[in-house]
Amino acid sequence: MEQIYQYFNIKSTDLDVIFDAVNTEKGIQKWWTAGTVKEDNVFHFTFNGNYTKSFRIVNAESNLKVEWECISGHDDWIGTKIEFKLIPKEDSTDISFRHYGWKAQSEHFASCNYHWGLYMKSLKMLIEDGEGAPHKY
Repeated sequence: MEQIYQYFNIKSTDLDVIFDAVNTEKGIQKWWTAGTVKEDNVFHFTFNGNYTKSFRIVNAESNLKVEWECISGHDDWIGTKIEFKLIPKEDSTDISFRHYGWKAQSEHFASCNYHWGLYMKSLKMLIEDGEGAPHKY
Protein backbone atom coordinates (compact mmCIF):
# COMPACT_ATOMS: atom_id res chain seq x y z
CA MET A 1 0.00 0.00 0.00
CA GLU A 2 1.16 3.50 -0.80
CA GLN A 3 1.14 6.54 1.46
CA ILE A 4 1.57 10.28 1.37
CA TYR A 5 3.72 11.46 4.26
CA GLN A 6 4.49 14.96 5.49
CA TYR A 7 6.49 15.87 8.60
CA PHE A 8 6.93 19.46 9.72
CA ASN A 9 7.31 21.75 12.70
CA ILE A 10 4.87 24.35 13.99
CA LYS A 11 6.19 27.10 16.24
CA SER A 12 3.52 26.62 18.89
CA THR A 13 3.20 24.50 22.01
CA ASP A 14 -0.57 25.02 22.32
CA LEU A 15 -1.72 21.46 21.66
CA ASP A 16 -5.38 22.40 22.26
CA VAL A 17 -5.30 24.87 19.37
CA ILE A 18 -3.43 22.53 17.03
CA PHE A 19 -5.67 19.56 17.86
CA ASP A 20 -8.81 21.65 17.30
CA ALA A 21 -7.43 22.70 13.90
CA VAL A 22 -7.30 19.06 12.73
CA ASN A 23 -10.28 17.66 14.65
CA THR A 24 -13.08 20.22 14.50
CA GLU A 25 -15.28 21.52 11.71
CA LYS A 26 -14.39 25.14 12.51
CA GLY A 27 -10.65 24.39 12.63
CA ILE A 28 -10.52 22.41 9.38
CA GLN A 29 -12.43 25.13 7.53
CA LYS A 30 -9.57 27.52 8.24
CA TRP A 31 -6.84 25.51 6.49
CA TRP A 32 -8.34 22.81 4.19
CA THR A 33 -11.77 23.63 2.81
CA ALA A 34 -14.54 26.00 3.81
CA GLY A 35 -17.08 23.37 2.78
CA THR A 36 -16.88 21.24 5.92
CA VAL A 37 -19.77 19.75 7.87
CA LYS A 38 -19.50 17.32 10.79
CA GLU A 39 -22.43 14.98 11.50
CA ASP A 40 -22.39 11.91 13.75
CA ASN A 41 -18.59 11.61 13.84
CA VAL A 42 -18.32 12.01 10.04
CA PHE A 43 -16.76 14.98 8.25
CA HIS A 44 -18.12 15.91 4.81
CA PHE A 45 -15.69 18.06 2.81
CA THR A 46 -17.00 19.91 -0.25
CA PHE A 47 -14.76 21.20 -3.02
CA ASN A 48 -15.85 23.39 -5.95
CA GLY A 49 -19.45 23.16 -4.78
CA ASN A 50 -20.01 19.75 -6.35
CA TYR A 51 -17.41 17.27 -5.09
CA THR A 52 -17.66 15.82 -1.59
CA LYS A 53 -15.37 13.51 0.35
CA SER A 54 -16.55 11.99 3.62
CA PHE A 55 -14.42 10.70 6.46
CA ARG A 56 -15.37 8.87 9.63
CA ILE A 57 -13.28 9.64 12.70
CA VAL A 58 -11.88 6.24 13.70
CA ASN A 59 -9.44 7.33 16.41
CA ALA A 60 -9.02 10.53 18.36
CA GLU A 61 -6.59 10.84 21.26
CA SER A 62 -6.99 14.33 22.66
CA ASN A 63 -4.05 16.59 21.78
CA LEU A 64 -2.00 13.66 20.42
CA LYS A 65 -3.57 12.02 17.38
CA VAL A 66 -6.61 11.94 15.13
CA GLU A 67 -7.32 9.42 12.37
CA TRP A 68 -10.02 9.51 9.72
CA GLU A 69 -11.16 6.85 7.24
CA CYS A 70 -12.53 7.86 3.83
CA ILE A 71 -16.03 6.45 3.33
CA SER A 72 -17.01 8.33 0.16
CA GLY A 73 -15.31 10.34 -2.54
CA HIS A 74 -12.97 9.55 -5.42
CA ASP A 75 -12.56 5.78 -5.86
CA ASP A 76 -8.82 6.03 -5.05
CA TRP A 77 -9.62 7.63 -1.68
CA ILE A 78 -12.29 5.23 -0.38
CA GLY A 79 -10.83 3.08 2.38
CA THR A 80 -7.72 5.25 2.77
CA LYS A 81 -6.94 6.81 6.13
CA ILE A 82 -5.63 10.18 7.17
CA GLU A 83 -3.65 10.52 10.38
CA PHE A 84 -2.35 13.56 12.23
CA LYS A 85 0.09 12.99 15.11
CA LEU A 86 1.09 15.89 17.34
CA ILE A 87 4.58 15.52 18.82
CA PRO A 88 5.27 18.12 21.52
CA LYS A 89 8.74 19.64 21.67
CA GLU A 90 10.16 22.07 24.23
CA ASP A 91 9.25 25.21 22.24
CA SER A 92 7.21 23.90 19.29
CA THR A 93 5.21 20.95 17.99
CA ASP A 94 6.09 18.50 15.22
CA ILE A 95 3.25 17.25 13.02
CA SER A 96 3.36 13.85 11.38
CA PHE A 97 0.73 13.64 8.63
CA ARG A 98 -0.03 10.49 6.67
CA HIS A 99 -2.64 9.71 4.02
CA TYR A 100 -2.20 5.97 3.71
CA GLY A 101 -3.81 2.85 2.30
CA TRP A 102 -3.64 3.90 -1.35
CA LYS A 103 -3.78 0.87 -3.65
CA ALA A 104 -1.15 2.25 -6.03
CA GLN A 105 0.71 5.34 -7.12
CA SER A 106 -1.02 7.15 -9.97
CA GLU A 107 -1.39 10.62 -11.42
CA HIS A 108 -4.19 11.22 -8.91
CA PHE A 109 -1.94 10.04 -6.06
CA ALA A 110 0.82 12.41 -7.22
CA SER A 111 -1.63 15.32 -7.47
CA CYS A 112 -2.92 14.61 -3.96
CA ASN A 113 0.64 14.45 -2.63
CA TYR A 114 1.32 17.90 -4.04
CA HIS A 115 -1.94 19.35 -2.69
CA TRP A 116 -1.48 17.83 0.77
CA GLY A 117 1.86 19.65 0.93
CA LEU A 118 0.08 22.93 0.19
CA TYR A 119 -2.57 22.24 2.80
CA MET A 120 0.00 21.33 5.44
CA LYS A 121 1.61 24.71 4.73
CA SER A 122 -1.86 26.24 5.17
CA LEU A 123 -2.23 24.48 8.54
CA LYS A 124 1.19 25.77 9.63
CA MET A 125 0.25 29.32 8.54
CA LEU A 126 -3.02 29.11 10.47
CA ILE A 127 -1.33 28.13 13.73
CA GLU A 128 1.71 30.41 13.43
CA ASP A 129 0.20 33.47 11.72
CA GLY A 130 -3.52 33.20 12.52
CA GLU A 131 -4.68 32.69 8.93
CA GLY A 132 -4.53 29.63 6.69
CA ALA A 133 -5.15 29.35 2.95
CA PRO A 134 -8.10 26.95 2.62
CA HIS A 135 -9.72 25.90 -0.65
CA LYS A 136 -12.60 28.25 -1.42
CA TYR A 137 -15.61 26.57 -2.96
